[in-house]
Amino acid sequence: MALSRGNETSMKLLQSIVTYQQETAEHNGSSQLNVAEIVTCCLVGLPESYSCASPGFVTLVSPEQVTVIKYFEGKLLRILLIDGDLTEQYRHLGFNRPCNVRTIVEHPSLQEGDLWLSIMLDNLIKFGVNLVLVKGNVCENLRERCMANSILLVSSVTWNVLCAFGEVTGTRPVTYLTQLNASCVGSGAQVELWKACDGRAMDLGELIPIRIKARGIRLLTAVLTTTVASKMQLIEDQFWTFVYRLHHALNDKKVFIGGGAVELLCLSHIQMLIEQPLQPANQNAANEFHNLWLAASATEYKSVVLQALASGWKQYLLVVMCNTAKAASELEACTSVDHYLRKAADCGSPSAYILKEFRRGHLLGDSAGPFADHKEVLKVYDNVTAKTEAWRRALDLVLLVLQTDAEIVTGPRKNHLLNSLVSSEFMFL
Repeated sequence: MALSRGNETSMKLLQSIVTYQQETAEHNGSSQLNVAEIVTCCLVGLPESYSCASPGFVTLVSPEQVTVIKYFEGKLLRILLIDGDLTEQYRHLGFNRPCNVRTIVEHPSLQEGDLWLSIMLDNLIKFGVNLVLVKGNVCENLRERCMANSILLVSSVTWNVLCAFGEVTGTRPVTYLTQLNASCVGSGAQVELWKACDGRAMDLGELIPIRIKARGIRLLTAVLTTTVASKMQLIEDQFWTFVYRLHHALNDKKVFIGGGAVELLCLSHIQMLIEQPLQPANQNAANEFHNLWLAASATEYKSVVLQALASGWKQYLLVVMCNTAKAASELEACTSVDHYLRKAADCGSPSAYILKEFRRGHLLGDSAGPFADHKEVLKVYDNVTAKTEAWRRALDLVLLVLQTDAEIVTGPRKNHLLNSLVSSEFMFL
């Protein structure tokens, strides 16, 4: 719940997915979330309460294919997987077209496109293929001919779906239908119209949801529904964000307290560093160059750099508070941050104080949030790796700028440094 940011629909959906994966896991008690076994299917026209996790692969097909699907219901199908487009002009990325070669049509009565369609259809019929899952696009003329011969083509299938069906049906993916042989075709797949939680098959007009499954397959489809078409992308993005947030939390085996608490702790720590006196430099002949310039620069610029870092942390907190409506203005947010920094400094242990306020739900305006009326204030947690990586990259950029600045020697000591005994050991810009 803390990782879901209050999104109850996504939380219940992912909870059912995790439960299903644990029940079907080879090693009992595994707490890891396998993201590769999850796909989504977006249905516009149903209430959000219809969202559910469905075993197998749920996808959308045209109404013209419903007749073929109903004919296949309850039957075990021979399945083929295509790793690419099923079109005449498709060539894989490493393909080099031969030079000085012309293709002569052997049957002048057939157009070149019709010849390709006939050859592809003959290959499918020859090996008794009933179902074809294609990673890319499918030629519509070929799709129509296949429907007429009771062959179902499903396009835009992701690679992890192809892998899942390949494992349980014994199918080997091919790039072109001309590579097809008996060992590439698998068996045991089933197809049916997808039914909602109330047991009804859904007819959404332009596209029809179907479910493709096979015995032993661990693939799960998160069926996301809404009646507002413009909201569909937001719902899908929120779901995947929650999935990966939980995935990273399980891999890290730890989380940060959220709601700006960690940033506030970092800000208080930087301010404490600013107030610390600088340790005197070691005065000896071997460090003459460092004593003359670098130590003096550290004394002069350390507080400036730390003040700039503190300003960046504070500005981040102000923007977050304003964007989440925890403060009506930047001035109000700034006042609130300064208040907690002062309290943390007076407490003597900033981490203990911030953790206590976080548990009480009073940190950075949380008590005025949408959950203030609840007996249990919603706690928010963040991923450790994601945040530390973002901070590390930002600090790397700061250090790069500071390092570049340190290599440029200017000011009244320039001539003294150039004429010193150690000047030959350095390159001056």
